[in-house]
Amino acid sequence: MKLTRLLLWLMRFIEPLRGWRVPVELLRGRTGEDGAVATLLIAGHPRRTAYFKARLFSAAPTTEKVRLVPIWALQRLLDEWKSAADFTIVEIDHISARLFMKTNWLAAPPWVSSVMPVPEDLQQFARDHGHAATDMRKVRNRPFAAALSHEPQDFDIFFDRFHVPYVAKRHGHTASLAPRWYWRRLFRQGGIHWITHEGRQVAADLVIMRQGMLHKLINGVLDGDVEWMKAGALAALYVHAILLARKNACTRIHLGGSRATLHDGVLRYKCKWGGVICPYNEGYSKHFVTLYHWGRIEGGAERFLSHFSLIHHDGPGLSALWFAPPEVCHSAESLMRECEALNALGLQCFRVVVRRPVPEGFQCPPGVWLVEWEEARTTPPHAWSGKPGPP
Repeated sequence: MKLTRLLLWLMRFIEPLRGWRVPVELLRGRTGEDGAVATLLIAGHPRRTAYFKARLFSAAPTTEKVRLVPIWALQRLLDEWKSAADFTIVEIDHISARLFMKTNWLAAPPWVSSVMPVPEDLQQFARDHGHAATDMRKVRNRPFAAALSHEPQDFDIFFDRFHVPYVAKRHGHTASLAPRWYWRRLFRQGGIHWITHEGRQVAADLVIMRQGMLHKLINGVLDGDVEWMKAGALAALYVHAILLARKNACTRIHLGGSRATLHDGVLRYKCKWGGVICPYNEGYSKHFVTLYHWGRIEGGAERFLSHFSLIHHDGPGLSALWFAPPEVCHSAESLMRECEALNALGLQCFRVVVRRPVPEGFQCPPGVWLVEWEEARTTPPHAWSGKPGPP
């Protein structure tokens, strides 16, 4: 464990050396079914920036400019090109960001974690979490069972047949995989929590237990088969993780990392199981930061932020911001329903920008703050305030 922590600490200083030259692209492409066109200025290793390209563009974009620059020249190049872009995204290590980037960026973590308290009563938990109750019924109505294994050969089976195919199927070319050696070291401190169906292994978590917390580090489904997901195998991982945590006197379950947006499907799934958002402190990704900037919000930036809510750093904690699209602002009920669906436990504040007049009768759900359109249009996002009610 000490060696793993040392290696991760060293990565903090190795990454600036590995990434001293940064790829920069100015991309243009269509963003949705309406055929709207947007331009994106993006900098960072392609493995880290592919996710954002996939979220913004509905088809492969056209590369208008491309450059490979040393990190100390990155800010100057971005300043030269940013007037041609609707949106600018940079993903680099923390040290380089502090040394070479300006401070007028909206800084965000690439990933966030989720932690859920272990419920004492599963039936009461189902009543309190209606969205999870449906998945729990799938588990009750099928012959799922669980077993914890510490056998060395089980790690390779899990990694090759379950985890890698599952990540590839779920995330495609934007998949991000930590190296095998890293997860093998953690496996030696924990085990593989298998889910079986009529004696056949169909899903699994790599888990460890520390200081009263069960950590679900990574998971997988047999050969990445989506049919097992539909049949409730992932839900079975959650139900049996709760049972395993209770058996070992754990009071919390760490649900792992998710992309830092409230529109991420993996994060939404964790939230419906009672996950509370918190900073991501696992793996070498914790040494990186995502920087966002936009000039005028009308157009491409507004469209992007309407379906990609940003979870960002806000003092000591995390907050989120979102541009409510016109189609959800036609009534108070629709806007309230969408705000409540997106908001998540653990956020300091969820700021929502509404361009049109706020629907009559709208009341901010707890934790939601409305930002006036004029403030959003004229003020950098890191300086937004907002207030808990119609502007």
